[in-house]
Amino acid sequence: MARIIDGATTIRRALSTTRRDAEDGSFAWSRDECFTERQNMPIHPGLPRVLTVSIAFTLIAGTAAAQQVQPAPVFIVVAPRPRPVDGVRFRGAVSLAGGGEFIMSPGGTQSFSGGLGGVDGRMGVQINNLLAVYFQPHLSFGVIRTASGSGGATGTLAATVLLDVTLAHRFFVGAGAGYGVLNAPNGPVVQLRFGGYPLAVMSDDSPTRRGLMVGADARMYFTPAGTAVQLMLGLGYEVY
Repeated sequence: MARIIDGATTIRRALSTTRRDAEDGSFAWSRDECFTERQNMPIHPGLPRVLTVSIAFTLIAGTAAAQQVQPAPVFIVVAPRPRPVDGVRFRGAVSLAGGGEFIMSPGGTQSFSGGLGGVDGRMGVQINNLLAVYFQPHLSFGVIRTASGSGGATGTLAATVLLDVTLAHRFFVGAGAGYGVLNAPNGPVVQLRFGGYPLAVMSDDSPTRRGLMVGADARMYFTPAGTAVQLMLGLGYEVY
C-alpha cells in the first residue's frame, strides 16, 4: 500500500511540474529532447500497480453499471378463456328403436302383441343443464298377432312433447303427451322415457354436451280400437 501511495504522489508531482513549465514558457522541448528525456526518466516502482488497480476499478465499475441497466425479464401469462357452464341451447337427437307392443281391445275380449323396429327423433330447447323441452316424433313397423296366431303387419306413428330432466350430465328422465296412430286407429298418447349417456363430451366454447344415448321409451295409446302399451329400447346420438 505504501508503494501505491508513493507512485500516486510521484504522478501528482510530475503533473504539477509540467503545468508550471507550460505556464512560464519553459516547456519547449524538441521531439528528440522529449524522446531522450523519456528514456532517462526513472519509473517509480509503484506506478504499474497504481495503473493496474485503476484499470481494475474501471472494469468493475463498468460491469456493475452494465448489470444495473439490464431490464428484468417479463413473463406474460395468458389465462385460458373460461368455458360457459350453463345456458340456453339447442337440444336434438336421432336414435334407432326396437321393442314390442301389446294391444288390448275394449272390454278385454281380444289382445294383440308383436315386435317393432323404428326410429325416433328429438328437437327442442335445452333450457339449462337440468331442464329441456323437445318434440319427439316416432315411427315403427312390425308384425302383431292374436293369441290364436292370426295377425299381420302393422305400423305405429306418434308425436309427443316432453319435459326432460338431466342429472349429473349423464342420466335423464322425461315425460309428456301427444297423439298417436296404431295402424289405423288413433288417439291420445302419453310417454315416459329414461336412460343415460355412457359416452359424453363437453364443448369448449359453449355449455353444449354431446354423447351416445342409451334409453327406453314407454308409450300408452288410447284409441277406439283399444289401449296399446309400447316398450322400446333406443340407441343413438344426442346433443343436449
